[in-house]
Amino acid sequence: MEIIDTNILYYKYTNPKYSIEIEGKKISSINALEFLKNIEKIHTNSAKFYIPLNSGLNFHLAILLSKFHKKRAFNKSLSDYITFEFNNDFPSYNLYNNISIKQVINYKQKELLKASINFLPKENCKDIYSKYNFLIDYNLDCISLEQSDIDLALELLYKFLTNHSLKDDFRNCWNDLLIASIAVNRNMNLISKDKLLNQFVSLEFGIRQKRVTKKITEYDFSSNEVTERKHEKFESKGYINRSWNYRLKTK
Repeated sequence: MEIIDTNILYYKYTNPKYSIEIEGKKISSINALEFLKNIEKIHTNSAKFYIPLNSGLNFHLAILLSKFHKKRAFNKSLSDYITFEFNNDFPSYNLYNNISIKQVINYKQKELLKASINFLPKENCKDIYSKYNFLIDYNLDCISLEQSDIDLALELLYKFLTNHSLKDDFRNCWNDLLIASIAVNRNMNLISKDKLLNQFVSLEFGIRQKRVTKKITEYDFSSNEVTERKHEKFESKGYINRSWNYRLKTK
């Protein structure tokens, strides 16, 4: 199985003849949220829009109200979120729509996505809906973050910082580690632009890298050795020593 990174989505969206085939492949919730321009980086407790989690009475009430208030954003309390806390090392923040973005993609809930974005300026709404239809047309399957993915990403960040420093935007780097952790935990190949953190993760797991194009690399996390090395090297939860933590709100 292959999981494709956000840069691949952009390449294919802007150029349908781009050489990499994406039909039926996997994407993470992070990839989807980046691609659909949902992630808010300036304000740490918000997103560009909120997608109600498809469960319970609150969800059905929100959908009913949306029919009468078409230009109003859904309340953030209707979405799921993950709180990431990094003590004073990096800014803490909430990531919204981790599960709900998976639902609107995998279950093709087009009307729910429309209701979630129709308060935005017309051009923004049109752009997001076009990208969403692109994901649907290519039958991409979305995987949401789970606790094991966050644990592994935190361990990878902890190990990376023992010998390196982050020079780029922290949120971009953290997203890279979350995506790589999803690939590792599910023994998938990650197809991505060549990045420092992807190279670091591949070295940590001793895996093969294969050049796909001049800019794109395939990182093969499919072997049993990856699973064995993960249990051997990444079960200590050393990140707790830095007072890093996270909380998931799923309903």
